[in-house]
Amino acid sequence: MLCKCFSILTLYVAESMTENIQHSINEIRVKALRYRDELKTVKEHNVQLEQEILSLQEGVSAFQSELNRTQAENTELKAEMEANKSQVVDSSVLHNRSEEEIDELVKEIEYCIGQLKK
Repeated sequence: MLCKCFSILTLYVAESMTENIQHSINEIRVKALRYRDELKTVKEHNVQLEQEILSLQEGVSAFQSELNRTQAENTELKAEMEANKSQVVDSSVLHNRSEEEIDELVKEIEYCIGQLKK
């Protein structure tokens, strides 16, 4: 009888342990599937981020090229502006000389007229 009770108790414990083990296995399976799905989602997000990074790098490269072109154009325009400034200064000097020369010519003409009147 004791043996029979012991075997029933053993069966009950074994069945209870089997249920606990099965429950633990199911929990582990659910967690593993959830982690697998999360990992897949993270990997897909990483792929999207890598594509976005590549796109942004191409944009930066395009902006850098535009900046370089604009800086070169700016340098050329500054050089042209400086050349134009020096021409303006030179023409004003020439203009001042012309006025001085005209004054000299007027004085000379007045002198000549004065000589003719004598």
